Amino acid sequence: MKELFLKSTKNIRDFGGTVTQDGRKLREGLFFRSASLNKLSKDDATLLFETCRIRTVIDLRTPKEIEEKPDRIPTGVRYLSIPVINDRMLGVTFEKNHEKEYQIPDLQNLYAAIVTDQAAIGHMKNIFAEICTDHGDSAVLWHCTQGKDRCGIISALFLTLLDVDREAIYRDYLMTNRYSRKRAIRYYRLILTFKWNKPLARKLYKIFIAHRCYLHAAFDAIDRQYGSMEHFLTHELQITPEMRRTLKERCLSES
Repeated sequence: MKELFLKSTKNIRDFGGTVTQDGRKLREGLFFRSASLNKLSKDDATLLFETCRIRTVIDLRTPKEIEEKPDRIPTGVRYLSIPVINDRMLGVTFEKNHEKEYQIPDLQNLYAAIVTDQAAIGHMKNIFAEICTDHGDSAVLWHCTQGKDRCGIISALFLTLLDVDREAIYRDYLMTNRYSRKRAIRYYRLILTFKWNKPLARKLYKIFIAHRCYLHAAFDAIDRQYGSMEHFLTHELQITPEMRRTLKERCLSES
């Protein structure tokens, strides 16, 4: 796993170097994950789209999120909007007066809902059809807003598809805290200072932090609902043995 340290976006890394259970490694420069690209600078765009050869960006955010903070994607890069969930699942509602209201979702419930909601599964099927497409030497990047929840689930399923050990998957997921912890602490302190509401401060802190139990809730929901991860990948996401074999041949090398 190789981190990229950019000024205009955070939580971005190359999956290259990740080791599978049979000792093979993911090749560098083929698959990336990140936070949103709405503030991407010219220099960082050059690094991502020219140096790293990223030619496909999969935006996992809702249409409303994209409308408010669209990605800065140069001409020639394929941009795919495939929202994993809708605004209501995310905890955002738009009432008749069009005022936006935020609720704080229980993230364990949200993660479980993402992998059991039929609409979300339909979108994930399209995401993995794209991921499993042979993009040659060019790279694919997927992201949500912070690169934590939706991006975290897609990344965990991607690594599972390549037979990466579950503990390694958790380590990748928890790397997000290198970027999110400072922001979580800042919001925690702001709520305590201006609202004097410690329970609310704690809830907001948990929203920004990647916690092992959140991702575990998704894995557990898959096992309960579908019997096994393999059944979920094959029958729900419709990833065929041929798709999986082609993906492995393209992106795995002997260590």
